[in-house]
Amino acid sequence: MAVPAAPDAVDWYAEGIDRIHDAFETDPDGLSTEEARSRLSEHGPNRLPRAKPVVWWTILLRQFKDPLIYVLVLAAVVSLAIGEGTDAAFIAAVLLVNAIVGRAQEWQAERSCRALQQLIRTRATVVRDGETRDVDLIVLGTRRRPAEYRSLLGSVTDRVIRLTDRPSLVVKTGVDE
Repeated sequence: MAVPAAPDAVDWYAEGIDRIHDAFETDPDGLSTEEARSRLSEHGPNRLPRAKPVVWWTILLRQFKDPLIYVLVLAAVVSLAIGEGTDAAFIAAVLLVNAIVGRAQEWQAERSCRALQQLIRTRATVVRDGETRDVDLIVLGTRRRPAEYRSLLGSVTDRVIRLTDRPSLVVKTGVDE
């Protein structure tokens, strides 16, 4: 199978159904089970690489990347240089407490995000051998879901609630019509 252009290079929503089927070498009956397996073994699963787990000490060091922190470090060094050891120690203590609290908050946020990702199980309906099946949907990108879909059936009627909270019916049709 020829690999089509990158998704952002082609406005697939504006293309005709026949063009999309040709580009992805499929048809309205979907892929055969053998073809799906072949593409899976050739291209691998449709997954983005996962980020490596963050080590605690890198989170701690990241707390010192703020320009204001550099000013405080400079103030501590200057205080120490002019013989104000108490002021330098106090500034260093503030920097240390800030780093520890920031690290704790960021670590907890990372753990919460990982826990939430474990709870999310999204399913997609696909066509295989002319039959619809429910399969796991791998969301492309963290915290992103597709906002649109491509209707192969022609049109669909959605109930839309605008910002005024008044519902209205909207008929959506495919490009080919």
